[in-house]
Amino acid sequence: MIRYLMVILLAVLFIAAVFMLSLQQHRINQQNVVSYFQENLHLHAHHFANQVRNLLGGYHRILETFPSFKSNLVEDMEGLKSDIQTYSRTMKKDYIETISLFDEKGNTIYSTDVSKARLTKVPSQFFIWAKKKENKGKTYVSTLFVPPNFFRLLISVPLYGLAPAGKTDRQDEKYIGALSFSVDLKQFLTQESKYHTSVGHHIWIIDKEGRLLFSSEHPEIVFRNVNQRDETCKRCHISFSYVDRILRENEGTIDYEVKGGPRKFAAFVPLKDGRLSWIVVVNAAYDSLSAITTTNFFRSLLLLGTVTLFFVLSSVYLIYNVRVKSRAEEESRHWQRMNLEKEKAGEARKRSEEQLRYLSSQLLTIQEKERSRISKELHDGLGGALSTVKLRENLLKMNLKEDQAELIKECEGTIRLVDQVMEDVRRLSRDLTPAMLENLGLSASIRWLTNENATGNNMTVTIDMKNVDSLFSQEAKISIYRIFQEAFTNIEKYAQAQNVSIVITEYPEEVSFSIEDDGKGFDLMRVISKDMTKRGLGLTTMEERVRMLGGHFALRSEEGKGTRINFRIPKVMENKG
Repeated sequence: MIRYLMVILLAVLFIAAVFMLSLQQHRINQQNVVSYFQENLHLHAHHFANQVRNLLGGYHRILETFPSFKSNLVEDMEGLKSDIQTYSRTMKKDYIETISLFDEKGNTIYSTDVSKARLTKVPSQFFIWAKKKENKGKTYVSTLFVPPNFFRLLISVPLYGLAPAGKTDRQDEKYIGALSFSVDLKQFLTQESKYHTSVGHHIWIIDKEGRLLFSSEHPEIVFRNVNQRDETCKRCHISFSYVDRILRENEGTIDYEVKGGPRKFAAFVPLKDGRLSWIVVVNAAYDSLSAITTTNFFRSLLLLGTVTLFFVLSSVYLIYNVRVKSRAEEESRHWQRMNLEKEKAGEARKRSEEQLRYLSSQLLTIQEKERSRISKELHDGLGGALSTVKLRENLLKMNLKEDQAELIKECEGTIRLVDQVMEDVRRLSRDLTPAMLENLGLSASIRWLTNENATGNNMTVTIDMKNVDSLFSQEAKISIYRIFQEAFTNIEKYAQAQNVSIVITEYPEEVSFSIEDDGKGFDLMRVISKDMTKRGLGLTTMEERVRMLGGHFALRSEEGKGTRINFRIPKVMENKG
């Protein structure tokens, strides 16, 4: 009886310990969810800021090259008007409302929308700035606010033409006017914020003076200055310290409360473009997080209660059935033997996997060496032979007489063919061994590779990266370059993408690489479920290279929604081949 009482006491202590551990785990989970939520908000803020920055960057590039569409700006204003009319027919898909042309005094010469021309008047400061020749070809950004809540962005560029020749018969460029885009930024911001609002996030944009430029949550207070606080503001806000911190720090995360409202989290990042200096803020309520963690906690308690009930019934059953105890002991010994055999089998499988991984890494290393050898033989052997052939053809051509036109033409055709073959050999040699890695480094090689693919496949490639050459060994650089090379090969063969985005981000312990396209995509589960012999080697090779570098590889794709490849590599890797 005493032995059974001891078993019951131990069971009670065990249940109490499990309950305390569950409570502690609930608190840890709550902290982890909050941390993940803050990071997610921060990423959303960066994404929204990048969307605005990309829009403005596109307008900058269009405006800087717009005057060169047809006219050369030799005071050819009529030609420029024709260009504007042609472009305005296709700009309905953009957020450009009006394109206006001004003379050197700021008077409107032409506008695509006469009714709004007076609202797109360029500030006088622009014309002072535009007359300085060092600002030729640069863009000037200014904001325009029209009550009640109309928000425009004016992007302007100075125009220069050739002045009449003077005594020295020399023509100098002179300032002749300005070209300006009026952008309905509010429409763009409203459209872009729909996704964030659908998932419970709200967007603000504040300028450096503290004026609220956009708010998806409270559009009625847009254009108010958050630094000007009256009694109506204090009805809702307990404190304005979070606003002061946002304006002071420009980037970070913060939590705050308003009267009668839930606790909220906010992430904020800077958005700068020329003279613009804004802060993008993304906020969300804490209620959804609390609901998730509370639900998980109650599920844990339910599971604990189920386990406890099962444990009590089992204990009662064991107390009144001694023979079951003996059977249980026998079963225990049986399972111990099974577990021991399972552990041995697992160790053998682990050793086998390690051997396969080692052989795989050796295979990739040998492959790189063989590529280098073949590249050198192509460059030194075949390249030298082709150079000799070209030299001899040139000598033969030089020794031919003028009446031997057919032979001269044949020699010229042969020389052109040799030049083409030499270029193909150089390209093949360059693809086999990226010598650019040794000469210019990883960052320059990736930029070159993206430019080559963008030009050759008629794609738009955006790249956001810093110099990461000092963070990896030479072997690691080659593997990373090969991953990008394979990714672009897949995009070219299968994706039929129009836009590709590359983001390389440095973290304290590792570097994150992201390659995303808007191509056809594919059913990821269907590809993964295929037999290894029927799968392509491209994705498998990329994943293996990342594993060799001690990194993590992730792939996301859906049919019709493009593909995203993300991998993280630890810094300063030693050669693991």
